[in-house]
Amino acid sequence: MNTPLQPNDPMEVSLNPDNGDAAHGISSRKRSGSSALADRLRHLDEPAAQDAPPPNGSIFRTSLMLILGLVLLGTGAAAGGWYYLTLLTADDTTLQFEPVERGRLVFSIVEKGELEASRNTDINCKVRASGRGNSVATSIKWLVDEGTRVKAGDVICRLDDSSLKEQLKNQEIAVASARASLIQAEKDLEIVASQNEGDLETARNNVKLAEIDLERYIRGERDKLEKNILGKIAAAEADLLQWKDKAAYSARMAKRGFVSRSQAQSDEYRRMTSEITFSELERDYMMLLDYDSRRTILDLQNKLEQAKTALKVAEISAAGKTAKAQADYQAKLQVLQQEESKLQDLKDDIANCTITAPHDGMVIYHVEERTRFGFSSSQNIVAVNEPVREGQRLMRIPDLSEMQVKIKVHEALVPRLIKQQESTADGLPAQVKIASLDRPLKGRVKEVSSVASSSDWSMADVKVYPTIVLIEEKIEGLKPGMSAEVTIKVEELDNVLRVPVHAVLEASGRKFCYVKTPQGIEKRILTTGLNNSKFVEIKEGEPPAGLLKEGETYGVKEGELILINPRTLAEKRNDLHAEQRDPGELVSGTIKNGPRPQRNGNGDGNGPGIGDGPPRVSGDGPPAGRPPREGGPNAGGPRPGGGAGGGQITEEQRQQFQRFQEELRKATPERRKQMINELPVPDNVKEMIKQRNRAQGIEIPD
Repeated sequence: MNTPLQPNDPMEVSLNPDNGDAAHGISSRKRSGSSALADRLRHLDEPAAQDAPPPNGSIFRTSLMLILGLVLLGTGAAAGGWYYLTLLTADDTTLQFEPVERGRLVFSIVEKGELEASRNTDINCKVRASGRGNSVATSIKWLVDEGTRVKAGDVICRLDDSSLKEQLKNQEIAVASARASLIQAEKDLEIVASQNEGDLETARNNVKLAEIDLERYIRGERDKLEKNILGKIAAAEADLLQWKDKAAYSARMAKRGFVSRSQAQSDEYRRMTSEITFSELERDYMMLLDYDSRRTILDLQNKLEQAKTALKVAEISAAGKTAKAQADYQAKLQVLQQEESKLQDLKDDIANCTITAPHDGMVIYHVEERTRFGFSSSQNIVAVNEPVREGQRLMRIPDLSEMQVKIKVHEALVPRLIKQQESTADGLPAQVKIASLDRPLKGRVKEVSSVASSSDWSMADVKVYPTIVLIEEKIEGLKPGMSAEVTIKVEELDNVLRVPVHAVLEASGRKFCYVKTPQGIEKRILTTGLNNSKFVEIKEGEPPAGLLKEGETYGVKEGELILINPRTLAEKRNDLHAEQRDPGELVSGTIKNGPRPQRNGNGDGNGPGIGDGPPRVSGDGPPAGRPPREGGPNAGGPRPGGGAGGGQITEEQRQQFQRFQEELRKATPERRKQMINELPVPDNVKEMIKQRNRAQGIEIPD
């Protein structure tokens, strides 16, 4: 039932990282341990086999599960112990060396995307919705099959227009009624204009008559009355003088006895009457001058003002009647225009129910991104008899004569990509691999978006930048939606000192390798530059300040033999377990709490630090940020608990460090250098932060 592990068991091979011949001495101990374990398991199996109930019993199943669990537990323990002993007892016969050489180093970005046409025309529903609160415009009556190649002007979809035609008839009646109302309003406006003109003319004439009456009295009647009364006064005065003389004569004669006393008295009465008449005429003259004339003038002036006021009232009334008539006319005109607009809209909607292809291409039905994953509450299905909303995207017609690939590039790689893209006139060269083709196609980077978008709903905190790669070759059979892998050659260095990427390890924020010398295998501290999945650039010259410790050697030279499987040796020498913490943890922790004492742990400094997390940077390597099996610039020792240095970065620290990194990217090169130098962390950590940011294309002066 349980078979002991054999020397060539696949589990042994997979657990042995070097898979060399030096572990044969341990294999005997492992086989003896495996045999003893197998004997114990066989001993446990015998009672269970003797007392086992029928195969379908629950006791049998419980025992079987227990035995299988013990087998797996024992096998895992044995394999783990064997792996640990192999690491500690491996000899130098398993070590592999290669000479340090100069050569070309190419930095590439590899991303997957989908084919799409360079020119796409979206076909939307242009039919308007039927009413307020209802977004459904009509339904699909006929539809061309998806994938059909069409010519410009071909009918690709017909929408139901039966209800629109019925509305069109009713709307034509409404337009005729509105036009009749407008004609009546126009006639009313003419009538009001004519009436207003008559009223205004009458009012103007009344003003003129009042002015004439005033002028006639002042210049004619008043003088006539004055002259008439002055004539009467003169006559009365003459009569008075006559009667005065006569009365005086009669009085003298009466005294002498020549006339009778009654005659003298009668003449005296006539004198008195003449005097009274004269006095009344003088009083009438004074009344004429002081009162009658003034009153008459004031009355005539008042009538003139009343006439003028009546004219103003007539003008205002005429303006009001005209404005009202014009407003009624404009209202009827707007009603007609609205009804005519509705009529035209219905005609346009009926015309838009027949959709034709704007250019040659292939028909592709539109499916919302949210609907694909079941996140949309409204299912907008493009099919016959399905309802269609106003403005709904129905299909897309791509022009297949020119194709492109849309990919998403990680934010850590975008600065270098944009920098190299701007330095080329036609865009960076690229290769596009399509599964249906036996060779890659030539392409060029057309555009790198300046606005980031989330790579996926499950990784909302990861920012990627859409990038368009244009395929320069004309290949038949390419269709939108095909999967493609794009390789963009971002940067290329010639004649640089390079070593295999697995030969470089990292601990405590410092990179190192092992070099074979006549005195033995020597550890060298390195400063790296550009890297891809195969090689990493080794910087030459003097080491950065604070990088080396006492007794350490810096750099490698061309022709020296470098160890390409250094992990086993690094574990034996305990070079991966010295006071190390991830730089991201150091920076985020010191930003919040100030410098903290470093602590020892089992990690290798390969936690989420500055610059970690970009996607693949070449076609052959694993995603960046994931340690290779044999080592590499980001490689290290075992990482129990998932944290570097035996500690975890809190969410708050991670957010603080992300903010710091974002500010670092936005700053000028000199400001970046100042920000890093001001961090309360060791100098070697500062230097490592600078190197990682430079590797991402972020410029930081030395």
